[in-house]
Amino acid sequence: MRKMIAFSLVGIVLSGCQTGTVSYETAILADSVYVTNEVVATNGPTIELSATDCKRVIEDDAPAAGLALNRLKSKAAQSGFNSIHSVTVQSAGGAALLANCWSQIIASGIAYNR
Repeated sequence: MRKMIAFSLVGIVLSGCQTGTVSYETAILADSVYVTNEVVATNGPTIELSATDCKRVIEDDAPAAGLALNRLKSKAAQSGFNSIHSVTVQSAGGAALLANCWSQIIASGIAYNR
């Protein structure tokens, strides 16, 4: 019984660390996602998105704003959007520890279609 519980807990912890997969097509589409830090008036559907880059172990590089932004663009493309407005990129500071990271960069914005 103890082994079963231990394996269940490991599965839960590992599933929390997964970042998801991105198809080749989505990765290509992410390159064409338009990004601005300005507020844009939109007429269609929108969704608020965020993505991170995180340093989890000593061997990892420091988190990079560009990688967090690229992940945000990929999420927008996966969700069927081609633009993101009101983009912010910032350090999580001490809150990174809550995400099991030594340091973390968070990119967020509102995805929409132009």
